[in-house]
Amino acid sequence: MRVPLNRTTVLRIAIVGIFVFGVLFAFREAAIRETPLPVEVFHKVRNLSAQEREWNIATVAQPGDVIEHFVLIHAPDANVSELPRVRLSIDSTSGEVYRPDTLESASRGIGSENAGEYEQRLFGKTGMTLARIAPGEFMDLRWQSKVSDDVAFDQKSAPLIESEISVNAPSYSSLVSKTLISLFSTIERPRAIVRKTIEYDPIVLGMNTRRTYEDIGAGVVIAGQDFGGISNVRIAESKKQLAWRIESDEVIEASIPAGLTPGDHTIEFLDDKNNTLAKTLVFSVLPSKDRAVVVQATPDIIESGTRRTIVLQGIRLSPDVHIQLRDQSKGKLFALENQNQINDRVLSADVPESAASGSYTIFVNDREQEARLRIN
Repeated sequence: MRVPLNRTTVLRIAIVGIFVFGVLFAFREAAIRETPLPVEVFHKVRNLSAQEREWNIATVAQPGDVIEHFVLIHAPDANVSELPRVRLSIDSTSGEVYRPDTLESASRGIGSENAGEYEQRLFGKTGMTLARIAPGEFMDLRWQSKVSDDVAFDQKSAPLIESEISVNAPSYSSLVSKTLISLFSTIERPRAIVRKTIEYDPIVLGMNTRRTYEDIGAGVVIAGQDFGGISNVRIAESKKQLAWRIESDEVIEASIPAGLTPGDHTIEFLDDKNNTLAKTLVFSVLPSKDRAVVVQATPDIIESGTRRTIVLQGIRLSPDVHIQLRDQSKGKLFALENQNQINDRVLSADVPESAASGSYTIFVNDREQEARLRIN
């Protein structure tokens, strides 16, 4: 016989349900906080006013000195999947002021001409969000700051200026990296000793991008350390040297030629003693012969709720190419609207207002592309 539930019993069940839900939510949040973000963060500084050449996690300075920061965020090759929606934010204690238009990134194409649109987010409360970091790829940042002229000194101790970069991604705990500037107030400035001979120990970490197409080729950016000791960059299978140049001790720019066969290829490096480094980089050449291909969407992160125009870059992008977005979580498809061909490698199109927040894969004529789009 079924016994009707009175109001007291229903209330007790509801309270127990809420309690159980709260416990499960707490366990979930604790699990997320304990899951480390699978990236490596290198954050170093040097005092340009003292003519320092070496990067360190801490430096010494006096009021008015110009400090240069370098940050490298690297997703190891061992990562099984890409990291979506990686968010970066930078915070400094009082006493250090960012120098406008000095933000640079070789991997993201940030320089003095467009630094302003990124620096407000990166050094503000919102931070800067990347659509994704794939295994083996990286994000580099470089900027300058100035130690305030009016930094106050205590009689017993010199002040410390702390700079902190925070890296976040959904479902992972935050990763924080810090550097320190110790201040002194003496009139005489110690100069960094410039060595007559420099011993290099090149280290290769990652490369953007790890994918190209057989009849396009690609420019890539390689990150590491001590690149002044690199003498050659080449395709391992054919020993054919790539067109390359050293951008800095931490960055090499190289060009992967068109015409490579589809499949995996390896880049190897030779040091200044003509020895081959143990670390190599593998990249994939994707088939593109006689196909329309979208390589990149700009911007690749847009806001939801409004119609937005994006620019698509690739090959064979004629007006009759059928381009769609597929929601990676729900599988729903949205056709791009108002496609306008600029040339056979560039066209513009509108993302429909009905496309909700989420990560999207781009399809061209029912073929999945490597390019991605994020709607916030």
